[in-house]
Amino acid sequence: MSLPRIMKTEKISILALQETHETEQALSQLESLNENLWCFSNPGSTHRAGTGFVVDRHSIPGTIMRNDLKHEIITPRRADLLTLTWGEERLRILNIYTPNADNEAFIFFKDLRLMQWNFAGSMGLSDHSVVAVKILESNPPYVGLPRWRMNLEDLEDQKGMDLVEKTLHRVEKELKRGADPMSKWIEAKENIKNILTARQGIRRKERSRTLKSLEHDKKELTNMSDFPKNKGLQSRALALSHRIDEIKKAKIDRAAELSSARYASKGAAKAALSQPFMIERVEEAIRRAAPGKSPGADGIPYEFYKYWVKELKRPHDDDREDPPDIRWILMKVWNLTRTTNPVDQRYALGLMYLMFKKGTDWI
Repeated sequence: MSLPRIMKTEKISILALQETHETEQALSQLESLNENLWCFSNPGSTHRAGTGFVVDRHSIPGTIMRNDLKHEIITPRRADLLTLTWGEERLRILNIYTPNADNEAFIFFKDLRLMQWNFAGSMGLSDHSVVAVKILESNPPYVGLPRWRMNLEDLEDQKGMDLVEKTLHRVEKELKRGADPMSKWIEAKENIKNILTARQGIRRKERSRTLKSLEHDKKELTNMSDFPKNKGLQSRALALSHRIDEIKKAKIDRAAELSSARYASKGAAKAALSQPFMIERVEEAIRRAAPGKSPGADGIPYEFYKYWVKELKRPHDDDREDPPDIRWILMKVWNLTRTTNPVDQRYALGLMYLMFKKGTDWI
């Protein structure tokens, strides 16, 4: 596959090249044949070394001109630096091709004073030395833990939902005995999060094992000597490929398919807010909630509540306890906040995300 095609297929904006074995003339020729590419060379010889950069000018911000990119040869044939301003950030991309010999490598990094380099042995595990570079201060600003959220496939995990049902039954009984709705609901949501986090980990391992098995089977088929001519083997390999893609994309595709939005009029919303919450009103709110939307700070999406409303109306065995009434639990919590305003501080949290601008690959 040609270099321009690789960059286009993989959506690479800036490609750093190593061991190019190319002269400056060769990269200049590549640029002259491909008007979308800008090439910067740190020439090597015919048989060794050489570094450089190739930039796809159509996948970087349109305000960047060729003259805005500064290319410096730091070490001939082995290290070059590309500097540019992308949006409001100044990027410095260092491309290095390290010598194999330890003595040469030590001198190479000692002369490369752009960053703080450190050497360490591999404790006999390899004949290579470990090179580390300091790219962040030891005390960067704390930005918090990754945000947890429930996955839609959690609702299809019967083992997980059985454990959640027990939690909801417990909070339902405690509220009927007069317990504080707000604190019990917050506690229940934390328990639900812990249950589903554990189940997500289990499913992730199961999915990984399944993918490895499918990929192994596919590899065995394609490695068979008669595979190029055997249409049966090719069909089986294609089916395995479709199954692998389905497992990898199922979660994001499902979210996209469910995404939609509906809105209430201003007058209807004002009238509704003046009335106390009743079970029917809670159920209507859950029914109208648009699926596929991002959840709040608790990570629980609308689909969770829709699931339990649906469970209430589904026929169940006589010997099994009725499903918990999520409508009644929410009604108790919402009416308490409406009359006495004991809102937990976690309800005041906001979430802010960087998003890609429409039609671009940059923020």
